[in-house]
Amino acid sequence: MPAGGASRRRDSKKATPRTPLTEGERRANHIASEQRRRNQIRNGYSELMNLVTTLTQSTPSKAVILTHAVQFIRDLEEGNRLLRKRIDGAHHELPQARLLSQSLAPFQPHSPSPPQ
Repeated sequence: MPAGGASRRRDSKKATPRTPLTEGERRANHIASEQRRRNQIRNGYSELMNLVTTLTQSTPSKAVILTHAVQFIRDLEEGNRLLRKRIDGAHHELPQARLLSQSLAPFQPHSPSPPQ
């Protein structure tokens, strides 16, 4: 850091001095920022409500939305766990099915070759 505690800018452009915001401008910025934050929350709840298929009320409370969302996620996790279990079982059964198929192949009737 240069003497005096000021840091240098990396580019060679001169920084234009900023004029401090008035109290009214600061307040307007704060209000706009808070409105954006609230809109993001509102949109998030709306999107969550659309994703959770168990919500049947037209305008459920935020607590109801969150409760249903948690249960919905738990149900999805359980469904995924069961599907993984079935896949693992199928992977285990596949080699046995191949062996059985190979051992039965000599006893299978051969279909005639198609006419040319």
